[in-house]
Amino acid sequence: MRRAHDHRSGPLPRRRRQPRPRRPGRSVHRGHPALQPGEVHAVRGPAVLGLFGVLLRTFEDFRYVGEFAGASQTSADGTEAPSAVLLFRATVGGKEIHGIDLVHLDEDGRIKEFTVMVRPASAVQALGEAVLAGLVADGLAPAP
Repeated sequence: MRRAHDHRSGPLPRRRRQPRPRRPGRSVHRGHPALQPGEVHAVRGPAVLGLFGVLLRTFEDFRYVGEFAGASQTSADGTEAPSAVLLFRATVGGKEIHGIDLVHLDEDGRIKEFTVMVRPASAVQALGEAVLAGLVADGLAPAP
């Protein structure tokens, strides 16, 4: 629970902004996972960039609507890393999606771990089907 700020102690401290990735190819740490929507297993290696490409084509009207920055423990190795939670909205197949990107950075500012969470359940299903179709079309996943 957050405590109220006592205005007598001065202004609120400013949060330091974490560096934002610029190009996925150089900002993704190759050995660490991206956890995809609706799945419990991680995507690793070159498939991570393929997954990002599919997501960029799949989302309609994608926009970030908020950001929180700090540090948190990664699931990859349990170490604490600079982290950001990016809130987004998008549409997939006519379904409105509310989601977050949870981004952990390494010491060089590259993405160490990237987790996507979306809701509601109907949007998760629509997104999962669209992403699978895109991965199959790109030769990154076998046809079901």
